[in-house]
Amino acid sequence: MHVFLPVSRFLVEYDVAEGTPHSALESLTLRAISNGVATIAELENEFCVHRRLIVEALATLTREGWLALRSGGKSTFLLTSSGRRAMEGAVRLQSREVDRKEESIWMERLTGGLISGRDVRFLTSSQIEERGLVGEFLSANVTKNELSEGEVEPYLRKGKREWVHWIRDIEIKSKGKHWLGLAVLDDGARIENIPDAWKYRLVEPVLDQLFQRNLIPALPSMDVEQVAGVIKTIPSDEDVADTAIKLNIAREDFLITDNAHATYLRRVFRDAKSSILISSAFLSSEAVTAFRSDLIAALQRGVNIDLLWGYSVNESNDKGTVKWLRSLKSGTADSGITGRLHLNENPTDSHSKFLCWDSEDGYESCLGSFNWLSSTSRSTTPGSNVSIRTSDTELVTRICRIGASLWSAAQDERKSIPVSRWKRIAASLLELKSKNASDLISTNAVIKVVQDRDHAGEMTRMLNRSDDRVFILSHQLGEIAATRLEALRREGAGPTVCVRYGKSVSKHASDRAQEVISRIGGSLEQFTELHSKLIIADQEICLSSYNFLSADPFQKSRDAQELGLSIVCEHADWLAAQIFCISSAVG
Repeated sequence: MHVFLPVSRFLVEYDVAEGTPHSALESLTLRAISNGVATIAELENEFCVHRRLIVEALATLTREGWLALRSGGKSTFLLTSSGRRAMEGAVRLQSREVDRKEESIWMERLTGGLISGRDVRFLTSSQIEERGLVGEFLSANVTKNELSEGEVEPYLRKGKREWVHWIRDIEIKSKGKHWLGLAVLDDGARIENIPDAWKYRLVEPVLDQLFQRNLIPALPSMDVEQVAGVIKTIPSDEDVADTAIKLNIAREDFLITDNAHATYLRRVFRDAKSSILISSAFLSSEAVTAFRSDLIAALQRGVNIDLLWGYSVNESNDKGTVKWLRSLKSGTADSGITGRLHLNENPTDSHSKFLCWDSEDGYESCLGSFNWLSSTSRSTTPGSNVSIRTSDTELVTRICRIGASLWSAAQDERKSIPVSRWKRIAASLLELKSKNASDLISTNAVIKVVQDRDHAGEMTRMLNRSDDRVFILSHQLGEIAATRLEALRREGAGPTVCVRYGKSVSKHASDRAQEVISRIGGSLEQFTELHSKLIIADQEICLSSYNFLSADPFQKSRDAQELGLSIVCEHADWLAAQIFCISSAVG
């Protein structure tokens, strides 16, 4: 049976940059001019080198914007403000070349998965008609027509020494006109021509639509490896490398209690140097009051603070909190405090939970399940919430761009300020990295950013491939839980399974989940303090804002904004022991 999957093409216009460290002569020239050696002749005498080399160094530094020619009769050079920042170490001493590029990104309309168009071919509606192809045209489940910078960045081509400097425009170019042709064989027991990057997310929804149309007799068990068969058409090695980040993670980078998160938030306000971005699913007056003095102290130091919240639970309470923050914003501005506070006045429908901020040591992020702007819990129970902090430049840059994209979607007349701020920060971070030997450190982990509806496919992949153990924490348990847990069924011996949840949408949902867990010999327990969203499958970890066992708690799945990380690292055993081997404390 021929099956046609709806896809859309997006065109991304972006700039890549390549930097090379300045020569020793260029660095010395900058320093000499800062000390008052200001003419070509003086520099020539200072360094005892040919005048041509001095002129070339001056031309490079002037193009960089670090030097300017003083007006007047005498040709003397002086440092610009950017040049002074470079001398202070705030800007890396390197030159930069920028090149404009375009890339086509394709989105499948069943789950919203993305892929580069370099290695796969799609059919237009007219091509299908011209070739006389007959088959089933699947219905689109994803209706959005916009992609964020954070979503497209991993798929943008760049050279080995280049970085994505600026994403200029993301424009949809086709909707309802392109299709991916699939072959469904043996009553759904085999599907061919699904790109490898999409197979874990597409097998189930493709078969589900065919089953609903009575085109296959029954849904096969969701062992994707068996159903899909040999279908690898993508990805290339380059695509895999672009989406994964190698970095170093320590055990101390994991925050596994509510109290650890609250302590970290106080540290952010206390130690922030210039900028803080906080994204939280909810906003509450109790939580904001708890860190009010820390927030004001940071503003008084000149720190810019951007607060972003997603959902309204108590509309009157939320409006009161927004009103108080707005008055704080006006009051600090009128009093001459240099730090600026920005917040969205209306919900953004984002369920993501993360921080980005900078200290004297540079920028870092913290991402996971904790609601920074609404939680007042100080629980010390391991696993109540789980997040991870990182100072890896590439990962922090992606999170900054995701934050800018979330702000871009906010209904706020002043949103351009935080959008521009975090785009600039993202651009400057990769420039500072400038991959060279001096920046290389040993790595013990590989991380992939997981966004929005990617989580369902990521969960299916992890559960299908697990051999030893699967531990799941989900704040909510919904009707979809039993279906997703079916991926753990094996013909023979399967992994050890332990599932915990905080609350269930109904007794029917928890009973169905218990039936599945009982058949595979696992355990299902409720812990009322639990707010985590976490999977540990063998040596892989996925922590997130996404409720893995509840499809759509806010009835907004088509536009859901979730953020998580899939991590392969040596700390999976330790994390599992900390959370799952301490059961008596949760009660």
